[in-house]
Amino acid sequence: MDTPMQRDGFLKIVEEDMRKVERRLKTYRRQNSYLVMGGLIASTLATLLAGGMAAGGPGLANQIGGWRLGCTIVAVAAAMAAVVSGLHDRLKIGDQLANAMACAAQLGALKFSLQVSNPDIKGCEEYYKTIIEKHRYYMM
Repeated sequence: MDTPMQRDGFLKIVEEDMRKVERRLKTYRRQNSYLVMGGLIASTLATLLAGGMAAGGPGLANQIGGWRLGCTIVAVAAAMAAVVSGLHDRLKIGDQLANAMACAAQLGALKFSLQVSNPDIKGCEEYYKTIIEKHRYYMM
C-alpha cells in the first residue's frame, strides 16, 4: 500500500525535474525568439534597402555613397538573415522547444495526479520512467 510519505517524496522529485525543464524551456524560448526575430529583422532590412535603392535610383545611390556601397549593405543584411535562419534550423531550436514543452506537460500531468488524487505510486513511477527515457536531456 502506498503511503502519503511515498507520494510526497515522489512529488518532490517530480517538482524538481519540472523546475529543471522549465529552466530549459526559458532558454529555448529566448533563443527561439532571438533567432526568429533576428532573421525577420535582417531580411526585412535587406528588402527595404533593396527596394529603396531601386525606387530611389541613382539619386539615392549617390546620397549614400554610390551603388557599390548600397549593394554591399543589402548583401550584408541578406547574408545575416541567411545565417540567422540557418542557425535556427541547424540548432533545431524549434524541435528542442517542442520536446521540452512536451516533457513539461507530461511532468505537469504527473504532478497534478499526485497532488489531487491518491494514485497508484507504482503506475506513476512507470509513467515517470517513460518520461525520463524520452526526455532525459531536458531534466539535466
